[in-house]
Amino acid sequence: IHLRFVESPEARAERIAKHRSAQRADPSAVAPPVASPAPAPVAPAGRGTAPEAAVPATPVAPAGLWPDFRGPKRDGHYTERAIRTDWPAGGLTPLWKQPVGGGFASFVAARGRAFTIEQRGGEEIVAAYDIVTGRELWTSKWAATFSESMGGPGPRATPTWSDGRVYALGAAGEFRALDETDGRTVWRTNILQDARAANIQWGMSASPLVVDEHVVVLPGGSNGRSVVAYDRRTGKPAWSALDDRASYSSPMLVQLAGVRQLLVFTATRVAGLTPDAG
Repeated sequence: IHLRFVESPEARAERIAKHRSAQRADPSAVAPPVASPAPAPVAPAGRGTAPEAAVPATPVAPAGLWPDFRGPKRDGHYTERAIRTDWPAGGLTPLWKQPVGGGFASFVAARGRAFTIEQRGGEEIVAAYDIVTGRELWTSKWAATFSESMGGPGPRATPTWSDGRVYALGAAGEFRALDETDGRTVWRTNILQDARAANIQWGMSASPLVVDEHVVVLPGGSNGRSVVAYDRRTGKPAWSALDDRASYSSPMLVQLAGVRQLLVFTATRVAGLTPDAG
């Protein structure tokens, strides 16, 4: 009989801490500078499209960017370079690997850095990694533990990068805007507390969406607080809409039937909202 024991979040956190400590002691571990900012993308003017086709309205991102969940347009398409298909029989050669915490968030990438959110012991941790070396550059953490029997522990929502800031949402609603260079907290709030909403079974999972001067999240509150937009620079509430319970889908900015709008998939329906006022 072969028994396999699952590593506890606490044991994994301890292992990661020892690993990072050893890397920091290595004099070759030097954090690279952040590249010069690219021009901020500007949303295209509205053009009519067939009503049955929802075309992402986000412009093509500058080279080297994967700033959102499922890519610059949130459609899962990668078009920056040709994808290699002639893999050698033994597979591709790994460039580096790192132990990381638990969870279901993927990575976003910008200016030579990759950002994600992890569960390490009793803390949710936003981490920045050097894309070339894999070295951890900074972390931002807070006390939070989310777990359920089917999915296990860890945050769910992929962070979003925009204009030098990383917007990260924890499974229990902690929401932070962080500086890309050092992880400094620019502002923070808790979207479930703000919306007076209860968490859903598998936790807050919708990736924040930056649209113009707002960042949009889906706490799923009642009394017009299902979809909430915050000022992306200050964190102050800007507008809110709908009474729907939250789902696990991330919002998108699309051009649908000639109208630029937020496409939101709640627990009960799909809705199109105006980006400026919901």
